[in-house]
Amino acid sequence: MTFGESFRELLVPLLVMNDAPAEAEEVDGSGYFDTFDQVETLLDGLQGFPDNAGALLTTLETLSSPEVGHCQYFSSEYFSRLRNVVALAKNISIDVWELEAENENGFHLHVLEPQNTVGKIRDMQGDRKSAYYFNDPNNPGQSLAFLDFRENIELSSTGWGAEGEDVIQAHTALLLLGSLDNIEGVAVLVSSSRILQNAIAQVKYHFVLDGLNWSKPVELPASVKTPLREIRKSVGNPKSFKQFTEPFSMLSEVNACQGILETFLSTYHVLENYMIRKVVAKSTRTGAGREFQRVRDFKRLGKETDQAEASHLEGLFKACWNIEIDGANLSETLSSCFTELQSFDCFTPNMFDDLLRLLALKTRNGTPLKITDHFETVENQTKYFPALVYSIRCAIVHNKATEFHISNEELIGNQLWQKVIGNYCLPVMLRLAFGIPSITGCENPIRYQRKALNLY
Repeated sequence: MTFGESFRELLVPLLVMNDAPAEAEEVDGSGYFDTFDQVETLLDGLQGFPDNAGALLTTLETLSSPEVGHCQYFSSEYFSRLRNVVALAKNISIDVWELEAENENGFHLHVLEPQNTVGKIRDMQGDRKSAYYFNDPNNPGQSLAFLDFRENIELSSTGWGAEGEDVIQAHTALLLLGSLDNIEGVAVLVSSSRILQNAIAQVKYHFVLDGLNWSKPVELPASVKTPLREIRKSVGNPKSFKQFTEPFSMLSEVNACQGILETFLSTYHVLENYMIRKVVAKSTRTGAGREFQRVRDFKRLGKETDQAEASHLEGLFKACWNIEIDGANLSETLSSCFTELQSFDCFTPNMFDDLLRLLALKTRNGTPLKITDHFETVENQTKYFPALVYSIRCAIVHNKATEFHISNEELIGNQLWQKVIGNYCLPVMLRLAFGIPSITGCENPIRYQRKALNLY
């Protein structure tokens, strides 16, 4: 049996109409009897399908359009869903309709529920795509198709058909026609694999190879960055900021970020710069004015900069907690952000503890961190906040195969993680990153007190 014959066989039972209403009337050409006449013409024309495919599919497209009003007269409650199949079928060539439709490769139709993020794909320009096909004529079993019915996108602009991919489209059309009860508001995946997870992995690999993405960043609320504008009132003498030219460029990159994770990493990169600046600035201030010129001074500097990154981060925050930025100490900002975090509906102490456990956060003696024991007071928060920031940085950067990993795909489904990173950690990190250059006095731990080292 050919693709065309199979399509006709599956379509005919769907064209059964209800009995005529007792007072059937013609209303703007879409009444019961007008629908009946079009169905009769369609059934007669199907005998010559696919030679007359264009005209017949156009008629079927009109009948299945919910806006026109014909659907109410058909016995199938899913009749309007035919429009999705027709949009695909119109792209299939007559030559393919006349091919044998033996499903020797065992193609299966997998349904992805609306909440599944797989397949909400965008191209490199950020435009949504609702269909993807790959037809391998040499290895037909490797062919696949994906269609997304989860959003109301104009069918004419979604590329439901793709040139040269007719065969897998024909298989897909038949599978959809036999599953109209399952395809409303979902995405469907056609694959030779019977196992859903295998099929999902296959299409994901195709997506990334074709330059597509489905991991839309979770956006950081603009309100998180807005308070930084107030720091402008603290900016003093113009000659005080030349030494921060490189950090200012990095801060510009932070402002270009929109997602929570990318903003976190970009801000962390600024703090990395500050960590080493702090060590260098401290080393050049020691010795009661003695010039930095001895070999042992260079050795001491090298030793201090070679410390573990987590220790550097802890030292940076420790040196800055009591520094006043725009009228408030950084520790006060930390405390107010934690209070706000606890006010969100998604926050519970147990869920916060679960995140601390996933991040493998512990005290120096190996005791797991918990909110009741280690985040109750401002003193404790300042003690353990740097470790929280560092662990989140590692969870974003490191490989999922080796340890706990946070990605945009996982962040989308976890409101608490979004709030911990976006509303607790980032406001404090951003205030430090953007605010510390405004401190022009010697209390600024990252400010160099002189431009050069005098060797004699």
